[in-house]
Amino acid sequence: MTKQQESKNMGIVFLVVLLLNIIVSVGGTFIAMKGVKVGIWGSVLCEAALLIPVLVYVFKSGQSFTEAMGLHKIKISTVLLTIVLNIVITPIWVFANFFSQLFVPNTVAQSANSMLSGSAGFAILVVSLLPPFIEEFAFRGLLFGTYKRVSTIVKAALISALFFGLIHLNFNQFCYAFVLGVIFALVNVASGSIITSMIMHFLINSFNMLLVYAAMLAANTMGQDLSAVAESQRQSMLVPTIVFFFLAIAFAFVAKIVMRGIARNEGNLEEFDSIFKKNGSEQADSAPVFTLPAIIATVIGVAGVIGFSYMMN
Repeated sequence: MTKQQESKNMGIVFLVVLLLNIIVSVGGTFIAMKGVKVGIWGSVLCEAALLIPVLVYVFKSGQSFTEAMGLHKIKISTVLLTIVLNIVITPIWVFANFFSQLFVPNTVAQSANSMLSGSAGFAILVVSLLPPFIEEFAFRGLLFGTYKRVSTIVKAALISALFFGLIHLNFNQFCYAFVLGVIFALVNVASGSIITSMIMHFLINSFNMLLVYAAMLAANTMGQDLSAVAESQRQSMLVPTIVFFFLAIAFAFVAKIVMRGIARNEGNLEEFDSIFKKNGSEQADSAPVFTLPAIIATVIGVAGVIGFSYMMN
């Protein structure tokens, strides 16, 4: 299979995944409008719609699942450095989250009551465990791994992060998912394994869900709704956004240092450093990442983000 065809196939895979997620999201919205509580099962269906096309493609192409996904062992010291990196990048994705809320509401806060309406423990477990495995398999395993092989690391990181943001179908999550998508791709290059981004994804999701649950309990205790509280706080979001902008810049340099430590620890320093050199990761026969299916998927994804963000507003 040529690099051009592999790149085109990734656009097709994402297009299928995106359309399935839109169908599930629209169906869930319609059911909710009828008064039926979808709860956390909507998220489960979205993850299934993401996983199934990825698995079908991997097994149809005859690839080894572990190789296609980049599932390689890492050192215990790398795990510890990954946890440190997860702390360091917090101001970066928090800035992206705050920035998006200058324009749209906090999606997680808006959907908290619905997601946690049943068993809160089960919902927290689902959100903490499913996306770190399924979304990492899809976006850092198959998509980034393939694009990195047929093009450059930078282009592969950017397009896989773009797709990762678009699949969330709202502007709030798009912003910080895109930022995290780039970071996750870079740390996987540093470690040589998807396990690092899985760890970070798990820690971020777990922290967010526990934080949202605690905030919801506090709001309910005061007789308030969490989404209403979050919406009222949007009016004063400009100052913290500016503060976190400067923090994000400062901590981006620290994050690079930690990533270089991971790369050195796993023997991937030369490849990691090549990312930041002009034309360092260029390939003479690299394939374009924006094939026709990828362009179609991007247009539909942007329309979906705008449409669902408008509905939530």
